Amino acid sequence: MAFGFIRDIFDKVAVLAETVRGGITGFASLIRERLPAHGEKTGGFFAGGAKPRVVFALGALAVGALTAAGICIAAALARGRAPITTAKEPPGEHPGTVIPAEEIFLPPEPDFLPQRLLERERRTAWTQEDAEPFWTDPLTEGREPYEALVRRAVDGIMERIP
Repeated sequence: MAFGFIRDIFDKVAVLAETVRGGITGFASLIRERLPAHGEKTGGFFAGGAKPRVVFALGALAVGALTAAGICIAAALARGRAPITTAKEPPGEHPGTVIPAEEIFLPPEPDFLPQRLLERERRTAWTQEDAEPFWTDPLTEGREPYEALVRRAVDGIMERIP
């Protein structure tokens, strides 16, 4: 059932394509009948030996150029006559739809710099309290781990040397 419907659509499209092809073929044969064949000399306008197809093409080009120029001129004249509209008065404020300016715009920047010290003064000496977070006494854990580490490093160096 569905295939019959699709087949009918394709048949109608094929008939439409044949109709269009026939119209184009008829128009092309009409132009061929009116213009003499290539190289054929005729009397009258084409007596000077000009190729008729070239003259026809130049004539069509001239008509197209004049048409385009006419359209441009008409558009320019129509644009010049456009009515001037004035701005309408804005409608009155509706309650509940107005957004306060503080929510839309950022506040202005201050004209002064904040009183912050961006660097610190260099110290000449450290106190015990200043050094505590950065210093751990190695002897509080005992000397054994450090002695073993140094002994391994020295033994490694001595084994590599012949």
